[in-house]
Amino acid sequence: MPYERFIFESFHFDHARRCLTLLYSLDEKILFEEELLFPEGINYSENQLREKLFFNLHLIAGISYYKTYCPKKIEVRSGRLSGGQAAFWDKLYTKGLGQFFYE
Repeated sequence: MPYERFIFESFHFDHARRCLTLLYSLDEKILFEEELLFPEGINYSENQLREKLFFNLHLIAGISYYKTYCPKKIEVRSGRLSGGQAAFWDKLYTKGLGQFFYE
């Protein structure tokens, strides 16, 4: 396998554009960037709930990029996971993609 790690690099919210940028990489060699635009009329002030939401969006949106090579190691640099959260995301990425791996 050409790449050993899938890395959740970082995410950033641009208030002026209402745009969440999600960054990923394969061994820091191949970079992926996704932008999510949010509607007007919602308070996007920084708070714990918003940061948790954006962090989890970063993790779930990463599945598409992870599937490009499916490296055995996943590294999360964009935030911290509790033991329970790590178990949930590990199960989602390994067991939840069962049909993908089968096909």
